[in-house]
Amino acid sequence: EDRDGLMLALVRPFNAQHSITKETGIANQARVVRLLLTEYKVKLIVLDDVWNARALTQLLAVNAVPGGVPIIVTSRHRFTGLTRLDVGRLERKASLELLCHYGQSEWMDDPEAHKLCEKLGDHSFAVKVAALTLALDDLSPGELLRRIAAAPWKLAAPEGVGEEGRSSIEELLTTSLHGLDEEARVVFLAFGAFFTSSATPEMLSLYMHLTSSVVEDALNRLQRRGLAERVSESDGRAIEYRIHDLAYSYVRSQATNDHHHKALDACLIYLKRYHEPKPENFAALRTELDNFIGASSWAMSAERFSDVQQFANWLYRNFDSDTSEGFLHLQGYGNIATTLLEQAASASEMLKDHSNQAYYLGSLGSAYRDLSLIKQGMKYYRLALKIYRDLGDKTGEGITLGRIGIAHRLAGQAQPAIEHLEEALTIARQVGNQRSEGINLANLGIAYRLVGKSDKAIDHLQQALTIARARGDVRGESINLGNIGDIYREENNLQDAIRTYEQALAIANETGDKRGGGINLGRLGDAYRGLKQYARAAEYLEQALTIARETADKRGEAINLGRLGDAYRDQGQIDAAIQQHERGLALARQMDDKRGEGYGLADLATDYGLRGEIGKAADFFQQARAIFEALGMQHIVKELDKQIAELGKQPA
Repeated sequence: EDRDGLMLALVRPFNAQHSITKETGIANQARVVRLLLTEYKVKLIVLDDVWNARALTQLLAVNAVPGGVPIIVTSRHRFTGLTRLDVGRLERKASLELLCHYGQSEWMDDPEAHKLCEKLGDHSFAVKVAALTLALDDLSPGELLRRIAAAPWKLAAPEGVGEEGRSSIEELLTTSLHGLDEEARVVFLAFGAFFTSSATPEMLSLYMHLTSSVVEDALNRLQRRGLAERVSESDGRAIEYRIHDLAYSYVRSQATNDHHHKALDACLIYLKRYHEPKPENFAALRTELDNFIGASSWAMSAERFSDVQQFANWLYRNFDSDTSEGFLHLQGYGNIATTLLEQAASASEMLKDHSNQAYYLGSLGSAYRDLSLIKQGMKYYRLALKIYRDLGDKTGEGITLGRIGIAHRLAGQAQPAIEHLEEALTIARQVGNQRSEGINLANLGIAYRLVGKSDKAIDHLQQALTIARARGDVRGESINLGNIGDIYREENNLQDAIRTYEQALAIANETGDKRGGGINLGRLGDAYRGLKQYARAAEYLEQALTIARETADKRGEAINLGRLGDAYRDQGQIDAAIQQHERGLALARQMDDKRGEGYGLADLATDYGLRGEIGKAADFFQQARAIFEALGMQHIVKELDKQIAELGKQPA
């Protein structure tokens, strides 16, 4: 417990305690220790579980250890003057090796062993205790996993194996807690009220009704004790503190429903501060996203249904404005959006709030549509449409008809898309819904472009752009500029296309529309390919691909793979072109995107034609032709007929 105790501990292995006790003066005692360590040729000293910083500092200061002998100090605390190596989670491979060391080598490939290590958070002490338990109780990893499923922190070493103060994870945590001051202990326990193992100081201060500086001071003390990890601020995230999964399960078990209600209230207050969808709020939102998801799920189980709706309102759509989408939509968190919107729809049903139920179902359809799950999205659109019609809500009916039209358009079904969008446009004008009017005009413009009616397309898109600007809808302006750029691109007016895409990209970046930014980067890449600036094209397309993958935009990923393939083909790299086109085609088929499949087949036909494999090229062309004919895209069919005819002139 003090410097003298450490000195005695160092000579105890040699039964030389008397040599120390008979000496007077610390210098003489240090000399005895140093001589003994030298005599016995000690190569390494390990001081295990040190907690007294003063005693350690004094020991190191009195020159008791021979020069050149390394010292390893293990501790739950942090000390100055030493090179620190934080031992956090083990790598999964190391966890499994530790498990196998005490058990069976085949556990390295056992899925249940992997799950056991994951359950224990790859914590070295916990994995060692689990390994000893498996060996002595003759259990399989799966059996132990089921035994500790509800409370992994209760895992204890078999009798006679554990060390004093470290016989179980619970004892280890309890001992650590008792060593904390009251303020730090309360902050540590506060993590258990929340819905994930990390939180920002601001969130904790809202929960505890303390200032952020007081909470941060306590968190710093927890960090020095190894009970919390500080995750530094970055471009995408605010400062947060995280506790180990096992510690979280321990403190979670001690939290009551009252604590969870308070944590839910704190999440809502925090979200109210930052819900406005502008880029300067995104780091604060992203950092607490897991807590918001967990809070919404807990609110559902606690029958706080209006709070479930509020999470969806503030995260998916900015309900304070009719011109901006919410954080989840802008940043491409489609999977999280579907979870929150499903909960909100169910909560609305429980409240018999059928108007909002229809709204969330329609939004859910759009979230699935953004994930390229068109059929799934269509199912929710039809559920929403039925409720709106039962309620006699013409505005909601018109919005949903427009969404169904967009889904048909994305599926390459131009005629049903136009029919639904025309009907939706009529209703939008009847009820005076300018936002829907602009959206339907824009999507009609895209649909007319798909069937080769460029003049009609540009007319509708220009009307939509005018409405967006009149309403101050900058995101709508960006979308319409991008679509107008597509028409310029098709007409090979590349400079105007690039100018328009750059305007659209700038707005997307300013508004934090990550998915929209990715779409316009891909468009710019394709336009620069048209100018034969292949390095620049590849740079834009790689950026677009990265964003598409980050936002789970399968359609965008497939389109940009196709564009990369086109760029390789233009440069004569046919094998690389085929590789990218095959990847894009596989994604299109995975999404049941017939239009994308048709374009992918046509691209491969061109590739194989250039490689001289005429039979294969002809087969791909015919498959593509059949798809576009079924979709009613006759202008594409005519173009394919020309290419097939040209191919027929080449020697087989």
